[in-house]
Amino acid sequence: MECCGNNYIEDGYGLIDAKIGALRARAHDDRHVVNNSLSTHTALCEMLEKGETEAFCALLARHVDNTGRDYRA
Repeated sequence: MECCGNNYIEDGYGLIDAKIGALRARAHDDRHVVNNSLSTHTALCEMLEKGETEAFCALLARHVDNTGRDYRA
């Protein structure tokens, strides 16, 4: 996150970094979850590059919701 050049994003990520790390550690147990997450991250990057802000925000919200669901399962 340090490379983003945005202190607000860096600070916000710092608040959730440990939780995300715990989710990532658990994700290694389920290849399906990992592959879906990687595909979503790729799509998010592509949307940012294209300036597709609304689509990015919608997919990011879905990704966050799915992540919570996937790791509670």
